[in-house]
Amino acid sequence: MAHSDIRLQFLSNESEEDEGISHAGIENYRAKPYAGAARELGQNSRDVAVSLPVRLTFDLLEIPLEQIPDGQRLAGTVDLCLAEANLDNREKERAFFNHARTLLSAGTIKVLRISDFNTSGARGPAAQKGTPFYSLTRANGVSTKEREDSGGSFGIGKNAAFAISDLRTVFYSTVYGDEGAEKFLALGKSILVSHHDEDGRPLRQIGYWALPHFRAVEDSSNLPQWLRREERGTSVFVIGFREEPDWQHRIASTLIESFFPAIHEGQMEFAVDKGKIFIGRETLSPLFLAQEMLQAAEANGHRAEFEIAQQHYRCLISPDAKNHDVSIPSLGRVRIRVLVEKGLPKKICITRNGLVITDSLKNFGLPFARFPLYQDFVAVITPLDKEGSAFIKKLEDPKHEELSPEGLPDEVSRENAKRIIKRLGFEIKKAIEAESFIQYGTEVAAEEMRDYFAAESEPNRENRTSPDDDPETIRYKIEPRRTRQRPRAIIDGDEAVTDQEAEQGNGGGRTPGPGPGPGPGPGPQPGPEPNWPGGQCPVRPVRLQDVRNLIPRGGAPNMRSIYLTPDAGGVLTLRLEAVGVSYNEPLTIVSAPGATVARGEVSFSVEAGRRSRIDVALSEAYDGPVEIRASLTAAPEAMA
Repeated sequence: MAHSDIRLQFLSNESEEDEGISHAGIENYRAKPYAGAARELGQNSRDVAVSLPVRLTFDLLEIPLEQIPDGQRLAGTVDLCLAEANLDNREKERAFFNHARTLLSAGTIKVLRISDFNTSGARGPAAQKGTPFYSLTRANGVSTKEREDSGGSFGIGKNAAFAISDLRTVFYSTVYGDEGAEKFLALGKSILVSHHDEDGRPLRQIGYWALPHFRAVEDSSNLPQWLRREERGTSVFVIGFREEPDWQHRIASTLIESFFPAIHEGQMEFAVDKGKIFIGRETLSPLFLAQEMLQAAEANGHRAEFEIAQQHYRCLISPDAKNHDVSIPSLGRVRIRVLVEKGLPKKICITRNGLVITDSLKNFGLPFARFPLYQDFVAVITPLDKEGSAFIKKLEDPKHEELSPEGLPDEVSRENAKRIIKRLGFEIKKAIEAESFIQYGTEVAAEEMRDYFAAESEPNRENRTSPDDDPETIRYKIEPRRTRQRPRAIIDGDEAVTDQEAEQGNGGGRTPGPGPGPGPGPGPQPGPEPNWPGGQCPVRPVRLQDVRNLIPRGGAPNMRSIYLTPDAGGVLTLRLEAVGVSYNEPLTIVSAPGATVARGEVSFSVEAGRRSRIDVALSEAYDGPVEIRASLTAAPEAMA
């Protein structure tokens, strides 16, 4: 058998389905194809490691068309697709197939070979559903993972390689171990458009380069030399590689930006363009600073992300960074490493298995976007246990760039994920606050403000009679910042104070400042306004003493009992907020016995100096820290 037995075979399209060039899986990566391909291919290899470091090579080959199995059939198929695109006046398809025809007429084809080493390979059998090789080559919308914490499971991400192929064609060859023997598999795949063959038979857009009946090649000697593989692992061949200027640095910059935690830990190494660019633990720091990498990141549309990644890398290597290790149910141990230094971008970085995932938990109400009153910092968050990596992986979007609960299958799972990630967000906030929150003293030098004021004229400088007349040395007295008491409230359902202590005003708690003044971020609108005579609503600030809030013993997780003592009487309106990292999130009150509930807030009558209790039900379960904001409307008789 020779490689002449390998044929490009398209699936039959008896139903005449119309499949265009805009394949959904490939379109995900079309805007940033180099970045998408490098990231997806790298993480798929990292997650099948058998020893460390995992090594990946990216090499450009030039292959004569006759050395591509059934290459002439591909050229003929391109002509058929182009003819139909012209007939149907489909401009996008016409442009694609005209370019493809030009490439195929050149005699040699550019092929990008991506090979990994120290990995398990993509296990077969090739035609058995559920195996990694089957998922890699044949499954759509299906992920196969052999480890719970794996990020790459040959799901939607496997389409990233097609995004850098101007012929929409990719070959795979792999060597894997099976019962003590080394086994080989190879298969090619094209994703074009639905079309008709020379005899007018309708065909689907997907074609396979295989033996008769779509069988994978199991003997490497039946393939041309460039497609063979001897060592365990997987090689991906991008046929018709989109070779753009400085492709080497564009791929390398993405690898650095996405995998710097794994590279720093010695878990991964990369060699690009036959080793001309080597990315390893020892070369990572100078490569981050290389001008070629910055320019390549800009070409990828990722310069800002690359520069922020550089600062997160500094957080990993700096002796001044501080570790905060916490334990969270369902996540296990998590390390929050914080570096404080002037000029840092106030950004976090959540990683998993050495891969950078996201700098935000915005889909959980925690965008980590605003940090007023914090010194400049960066923070890197790393799950230390497999259970944490597995949990984070379940929340990732197909491109592994965001976390969201919405991909989970049921409401119980989604609510549980929200609770866990909000707890993670709370721990991140605590760690960042411990290292970078600005604690003001009683005096602040004005030196840092000098650039914001007009310069003094020379004559005035000469007339100064004492150092106290020098505006550059004036020191301003400011009121010391009031230190908020940290809530001793509920953590994972534990009660900080008893009902009796709360009634008496004993124990710790978060005491809100007077009135509903501006908070650290957006909040709900003010509470309902009673119909006072003349349309006037005399709302006034109120000081609340000994504020306590707790989940009642045996109560539902969305219940809160609030105890307080106001300094004045009238109608008190409360709104509750979940304490967030960069700003608080409103908690919606849906009911409160004996009180009025409107727009998520509760209003009830109170007397000055008298201990009051109000029981409220929230729209959803929440067991984290709560901040209470209050305003008081004077009682009608007080207006007489």
